[in-house]
Amino acid sequence: MEGSASGQAGFVSRARRLLRLGASHGPLYAMALHRMTASAQYDPEANWRFWTAPRNGVLEGVLRGYPSAGHRGKLLDKMLRQGHAEGIEFHYDVSNDFYRFFLDQDYMLYTCARFLADDETLEQAQKNKVDFLIELLAPEAGHQILDLGFGWGGMMRCISEQIGTRDGLLGYTLSKQQLAFVRNLGFDVELQDFIEKNYAPESLDRIISIGSLEHVRPDELLHFYNKLFRALRPGGRMVAQFFSLDHEPIPPSMVWVQLFFPGSLLAMHNVHVAAVKQAGFIIKEDVTDSYKKTLRCWYDNLVNNRDKAIATSGIHIYNEYMTFFPMAWRFFHDGDSSLHRMLLIKP
Repeated sequence: MEGSASGQAGFVSRARRLLRLGASHGPLYAMALHRMTASAQYDPEANWRFWTAPRNGVLEGVLRGYPSAGHRGKLLDKMLRQGHAEGIEFHYDVSNDFYRFFLDQDYMLYTCARFLADDETLEQAQKNKVDFLIELLAPEAGHQILDLGFGWGGMMRCISEQIGTRDGLLGYTLSKQQLAFVRNLGFDVELQDFIEKNYAPESLDRIISIGSLEHVRPDELLHFYNKLFRALRPGGRMVAQFFSLDHEPIPPSMVWVQLFFPGSLLAMHNVHVAAVKQAGFIIKEDVTDSYKKTLRCWYDNLVNNRDKAIATSGIHIYNEYMTFFPMAWRFFHDGDSSLHRMLLIKP
């Protein structure tokens, strides 16, 4: 009887918390937190459909209307008080081994792949992405090349193979586990807040940023692009892959995103474009892509490695990513954001 009463009290407590968070942070935030902190395993296909299935108009209006626009801004003001490092460590310093269970086996690239055909594997699509970005970057031996937020070193490996040397290739990250991983590969990498860092003028020939500009807040963008522009030598290139907002500066999704990337806030794409132009860059390429297939591949890989992933990092981390991937899929499907690959030139 005592156990039954305790279980009922726990259920009531969780239900109240769900309702309270739904009222203050919106129903998507509350439901995501509820499911990602659950101790049970969800059926993979049912879980995917739960987040991605089409919704009726009334439900969609409720989910996208809360919290209200004014309240969103106040919530995010509080959520964004922490520094960049804390949010990066929260998401990326889970376990290097955990990420192996769903990323591609060749490069461990935690960024959108480039699928050129429906039957391509994740590995081939990531190779397509690598080849495309390196062609834009046009690196050469003797260049000073900086990789901002280098992940598990996949692009640094590919660039070094392309130019035949690791000399002049440097990477910055705020993830301590990624730093240790890539140092073990023999690359020159540093634990460095690349957003706050002051760069030596005209010290770089190439800058590559894949999946790191998402962590630069809108009010930091212009100053950041100005610093990178000054750091490049004349004729230098910056290649950036990132996703940005398409329609609203603060959509409801920016609240629930804090569950996965605390302290980060996406900018509108026109804010990026205006900032790079004001900094002095010429935009030579700006092509878009869909993130949805990459996210589904990661989800399927994680499901296929469920037992290993749970044994490595626990059920709550597993459920966090089982929640994150389909929610992110829906985020792109609904048109909140688009993936961009840009080539910026310093005249």
